[in-house]
Amino acid sequence: MSKHHTLIMLRQARSTLLKNKLSGSLTAGLLAHIKHLDAEIAADQQQAQKHAELMRVGKCAADSLRCMVAALECDYDRLEELRDSRDGYHITVKIRDINGEVIDNEDVCDTEESKKEWIKFFADDATELAELESAAGECTSREDAEQRIQDDALSVEVRSEWHSPGDANGIGNGEFQILLSTGGPASRIMGELRDGEPHRAWLEVQDWGTSWTHYHEEGLSDVLLSYARCWHFGE
Repeated sequence: MSKHHTLIMLRQARSTLLKNKLSGSLTAGLLAHIKHLDAEIAADQQQAQKHAELMRVGKCAADSLRCMVAALECDYDRLEELRDSRDGYHITVKIRDINGEVIDNEDVCDTEESKKEWIKFFADDATELAELESAAGECTSREDAEQRIQDDALSVEVRSEWHSPGDANGIGNGEFQILLSTGGPASRIMGELRDGEPHRAWLEVQDWGTSWTHYHEEGLSDVLLSYARCWHFGE
């Protein structure tokens, strides 16, 4: 039985006791239980509200990371190929005199009309182009996307893994942290390294008065690893 259902039953019992003027000690006991449950429920609601806010922070951070990684993994060669195909597509337009009579035909390209015709006759290519342009955003190359990611992080830190005393082979960077934002709210990518390369990563979020909390989405781990691999973590 949930706390809410228990609270309702206790309040009903209290009402019955008061109505029938039964033992005051019983009523006092019920009041104490009701007060205690009220406090617990209020605390649970406050905790749930804080958690929901943290999840909103995580969602915002995850969306931003997905956009940056989409630009990083965009096929820019194919993007330029499709743009050249669209912009170089020729159509024939009629040239008219002031009376509206056709006096000549002219082949034109890279106009609004020619682009519309290209989209009409090459629908699959047009769809692919739209998807690639959406992924690239303002980036024009993978180098642009990688630089944007490197400029995005506030700090990148590593720490050594556990190893036996005197074991030189055990010394190395075992974990990494990429701080994305700080204050309230804050977000960071945490992860583990293998041979100097990120092989596991997760997203954590925090707000004033809360501890770092794991935020999870389907497929987000791959996004975080792609983002993290824009840095060199070796010795």
